[in-house]
Amino acid sequence: SVVVLGDDHGTVGVVVERFLGEQDLVVRTLDPRLGKVPHVAAAAILDDGSPALILDVEDTLATLRQRLGALDEHARTSARQLDEAHAQLASSQQRLNEQGETMGFLREVFEAAALEHDDHVLSRALVQRFCEAFAVDRCSLMRLDPEARLRIAAHRGLDPGVAHRVS
Repeated sequence: SVVVLGDDHGTVGVVVERFLGEQDLVVRTLDPRLGKVPHVAAAAILDDGSPALILDVEDTLATLRQRLGALDEHARTSARQLDEAHAQLASSQQRLNEQGETMGFLREVFEAAALEHDDHVLSRALVQRFCEAFAVDRCSLMRLDPEARLRIAAHRGLDPGVAHRVS
């Protein structure tokens, strides 16, 4: 069974074991030596002689609101932390994917270098594969010549005149 409690700020339901029915009671305040007993406003003696505590509705509602507020704050904090964790996971997954692509490209470079002995053919093949792997339109591969000068060995998407002047 549920007893509904409420005030100007809202309502809540309190689960109870059972209803005893309606009785006329003589309500007594608690002995002041007990101090403030949480959620208890007073006491009474039932018709059968057993004691009954009278619920302090205002105190109970205030405590429930405080606890619900703390739970709401905890839920907001947890949701924010979960969102941050998902963002970090997505970022880590993206970096892992990029590293995998780079490792795949490097594996292809080493395989091509092991198979191709003509430097010009290898250079052109590497530029073409790099442009495909990383979706770029312009790329150049520069190498040191025997005189230790930097030269364009192969390119894609560069103005041939510019590439020739650099070479």
